[in-house]
Amino acid sequence: MKKKILVSIIAIIIVGVIVTLAILPKGIYYGEASADFAIDLSQKNGIASNVVSNNNIWHMGESFYDPQVNENYNVFEFVEYVQLMQCSGGTEDRDLFKEPMNFDVLDDYDFEPLIKNCAGILKLGAKPHLKLGGVPLKYTKDYLQDGFGMNVYPPDDYDVYYNYIDGKLWRVDALGHRIYQVSSENDKIYINEATGVEVIKTDNITFYLDNLHYQNIEISRASTWDPITGDITIPDGSEQRIDEVIASIKASSNKIAKRVYNYYKNTGVEEDEDVDDSSEITYKQVALGNHERSSIDDQFTNKSDDEVIQDYLNGKRDYIPDFV
Repeated sequence: MKKKILVSIIAIIIVGVIVTLAILPKGIYYGEASADFAIDLSQKNGIASNVVSNNNIWHMGESFYDPQVNENYNVFEFVEYVQLMQCSGGTEDRDLFKEPMNFDVLDDYDFEPLIKNCAGILKLGAKPHLKLGGVPLKYTKDYLQDGFGMNVYPPDDYDVYYNYIDGKLWRVDALGHRIYQVSSENDKIYINEATGVEVIKTDNITFYLDNLHYQNIEISRASTWDPITGDITIPDGSEQRIDEVIASIKASSNKIAKRVYNYYKNTGVEEDEDVDDSSEITYKQVALGNHERSSIDDQFTNKSDDEVIQDYLNGKRDYIPDFV
């Protein structure tokens, strides 16, 4: 027992010396030294805390890309956190951008290196501890790489820097100031500079329903209903899209979205008729609801998405019903 404890103490001291040698002058450690330890096992003061729970990584690089556990020396049996130092920038190879030295583009974020390292750390059973001390070079016009080779100056615009650290995608103006949050980099935003009208093409409608401020929801005509025969005509491919749109509106927590959903759900229902909360909106209700909300004819458009977007931007919206 005495020998086992002694070996553990020496191992910790050796690790401490190696770390210290990296930052102190070499001459201090020339020569030899020895020490004797006396351990009294009769004194019991509780369980020692984990003094090696944190592992410090100065430059993450690709250190934790698909890591494998070392079965013979698995430090993650006791390491709880991995500190990734200056992981948000300060040098060209740390800055999380597609083009770190392109000072004309400030939002070409590329967080994949950080995400992959964090995923690798989690795979090993620890938690990533992010140290966000460095400012990317492109955020400081006259940057200076001094201590440890890092940019030692603050950002020129703290709003731009905040957007970067926030880690979310934002539609920004020419000065980098936020306008609204974007769901994905795959979303496309079409803008009519003259009128200020914008159209977002996305696969995540609920995200925008929950996060934007609006007064109305419009659903373009994707089906028609013949009020005489009761027949519903649905263009090829639109059936699934109607389901997705209605499901997104239903899933939204926004009160306007809930109001629109209830409008369609009650379309075609008699005043004294009870509405089953578990029932789904039918295509007939969508078509009839669109007809009631619009003064246009009953024919759906056969235009492509891009054509509809351009019509919307240019004010040609006669076939897109208004919610009155």
